[in-house]
Amino acid sequence: MKKIIKKIRKKIKKFLIQTLDIKNPLELNLNQKRDLIDFLSYEKLIDYDRAQLIKDNFAYCDLPVNYREFNQEDLEEDFTRAIDIAEFYYSKIKKFSIENLNKKILEIGPGTSLGSCAILKNYGFEVEVVDKYPSKWQDKYHNKYYEKLIKKYNDSEIIKNIKENKFNSFKIYTDLSNVGDETQDIVLSNAVLEHIEDFDEFAKQLYRITRKGGIHIHQIDFRDHRNFNAPLEYLLYSEVEFKKIFNSRFGECGHQRRFIDVKNYFLKSGFEMLISDEESSNMKADEDYLSYTVGRLRASDSLYRNYSKKDLESISNLIIITKK
Repeated sequence: MKKIIKKIRKKIKKFLIQTLDIKNPLELNLNQKRDLIDFLSYEKLIDYDRAQLIKDNFAYCDLPVNYREFNQEDLEEDFTRAIDIAEFYYSKIKKFSIENLNKKILEIGPGTSLGSCAILKNYGFEVEVVDKYPSKWQDKYHNKYYEKLIKKYNDSEIIKNIKENKFNSFKIYTDLSNVGDETQDIVLSNAVLEHIEDFDEFAKQLYRITRKGGIHIHQIDFRDHRNFNAPLEYLLYSEVEFKKIFNSRFGECGHQRRFIDVKNYFLKSGFEMLISDEESSNMKADEDYLSYTVGRLRASDSLYRNYSKKDLESISNLIIITKK
């Protein structure tokens, strides 16, 4: 066995030095780590499936998404998505909100361009933002983005002002603990809350900052973000294993917790649900894949091994709650 290990180490060392020009494995960047795993797979030192899994579990990036350089090719999709999200929020606010509230909005994690915030501000709301990694204005990207937004909303002076001030039109918090008690009428998020690690504390903070009669509208994606075609794979990891993956990716892979967990955290904090569980669910896992995953979960040491099939099937939910 010692001879085999020595031979493997020699192969790896040779590959690092001759191919990657690296002497210290700790100096490998993300792409070089992937190259190394591909080499190990090619040499049959690890099988193909294991190689793919290892590469998948590497840190997704060296920086949170809002700190990366934004790609011009993504601008149109970013622009369209912000409009869809803002108009969706607006329709739900009109349906569920209380008229005598001041309509002060807090959006959690509004993304790279704060487009939905700008649109809601254009509709007359006072809008604040909380984002652990707040987006930085990038002239080349955001000037063009906001020119499109201004045109879309009939030369809006409000959106022009946001463009001129480069996000300084919004009060931006990096942590909920900095938001004042009972200061928010409406709290919104889209595909954000699945990235929260300590949801128990998070739900308590949300309750604290919400005025009585205030509403929350949260669209939550309960899929494994590493591969949407296999949305429940991350449930197979033990708590310790998953924590390492989650933290290495700044939480961008999404958390394992399910809709039933989130609902219970909100109820425990004092919120009341405004729509039923059936109304809440807007995407479910493929039946064959779900059955296959449930079978594997039962044989694992995952925290989710005893969850019912019903509690696992929903992979996207709209949650609308209120503070009475």
